[in-house]
Amino acid sequence: MTRTKPTPATLKSSVRERNRKRFNPTVVALREIRGYQKNPDLQIRKCHFQAVVKSIMMLPVYREAGIRIDSHALAALHEAGEKYVTDLFEEASEILVEEKRGTLYMSHINLVRWRRGGLC
Repeated sequence: MTRTKPTPATLKSSVRERNRKRFNPTVVALREIRGYQKNPDLQIRKCHFQAVVKSIMMLPVYREAGIRIDSHALAALHEAGEKYVTDLFEEASEILVEEKRGTLYMSHINLVRWRRGGLC
């Protein structure tokens, strides 16, 4: 079997693949955040959120009372829960900037919850 010489076009494509620009992870993260901010959809999937609510509703307290949830109430609960989590992470990221840190820890989230008065 004889080998053929690589053509200039194949050489250029192989060099291009080797020298592909690698973006800084911070830049990539910020680009993803901007994409999520432009997207009006909710980040938590509806089916997963519904499964969590159903598992909570299976607790004896709610089952004995015969409480049921309307689909509109579930959607409102979903949106409110996502807003809470988003605000929590926003405030925690502000704490990161103040502390000049790069990693978010559970202690930062606990601090935000304590500031809000929600951590016992």
